[in-house]
Amino acid sequence: MKLSRAVVTRHPMGRPLGAAGDHARHRTVTMAALELFETADEPTIVDLPDLFRVGGKP
Repeated sequence: MKLSRAVVTRHPMGRPLGAAGDHARHRTVTMAALELFETADEPTIVDLPDLFRVGGKP
């Protein structure tokens, strides 16, 4: 079985959107997932390059 669409983040398990309180990162991940859902015509995996930031600080 293959994933049809996936946005991969480099975050610790249990933090798929980023650190608690990092609203900018939450929005970035959510918008990437929504864009992929709208535009992918075939199975696609998107790897978001930004790393996890503790407390939302780079």
